[in-house]
Amino acid sequence: MILIGARKDNELRRNQFRVVSAHLLSALGTLHAILRLTEQLSLNVREAIALSRVYYESCLVAAFTALDEGQRAERATQYSIFKAFYSQTKVQKAGLHLLRVDRHPRISRRHPKVQEAIKAFSGKRSDRCFDESRGDMIAEVTNRDGSAGLFFGGVEGMIFDLSSEIIHGSLYSYEDFNGTFVQPASVSDHLMSHFESVLFSTCLSSAAVARVLAKTLAQFPELEAVDKQAFSALKQFVPEDMQRQLPDYFS
Repeated sequence: MILIGARKDNELRRNQFRVVSAHLLSALGTLHAILRLTEQLSLNVREAIALSRVYYESCLVAAFTALDEGQRAERATQYSIFKAFYSQTKVQKAGLHLLRVDRHPRISRRHPKVQEAIKAFSGKRSDRCFDESRGDMIAEVTNRDGSAGLFFGGVEGMIFDLSSEIIHGSLYSYEDFNGTFVQPASVSDHLMSHFESVLFSTCLSSAAVARVLAKTLAQFPELEAVDKQAFSALKQFVPEDMQRQLPDYFS
């Protein structure tokens, strides 16, 4: 994708390939960490749950950014420049002290790209790259590929709530992960249920982003293979009667 994008004559499209590729590279780094944490069934699966949310969002934003003609990638680029410029100086209250941290070398406000980014994002109420929520993004994906929208929506419902609690360090995340509110048959069975959630969320996110990119930016057979292999990895966990109800996915 990086090589194809570099050959595009249209600057918007060239930047779109660059931005989507960056999201994919970030997602792959997260996936590598998830795989390392789940090499053996252990308490490390808790951190893998948190990272599954990061992986899911990286794939969702990559898919969402690939749906138009490059305008969203341009907005993402401007947001990145805007954040880099304004994060050069940070003022933070720490106890009774006020700390100031400056980054060097400085990014100049006079640079045309910086001025464009400031114009695009200054005065905005939301400190987010896109105005669309995750639900809005899933809806956009669904319009292009219904199965990809189903996969992303399934991950949202499956793992996002617990992963958010883990990331924010709540008591609920500890008690829910350890089965305080239920009586698990065994510790290993309880950990396996969490492992399955991680497996489903990463496989479905992979299949979803592969399906979208294969229809929008990169018609590669490799992406179709990712879709099929990621989804087939889940087959062993799905009851046979459900497989018969979903022949299109398990054929």
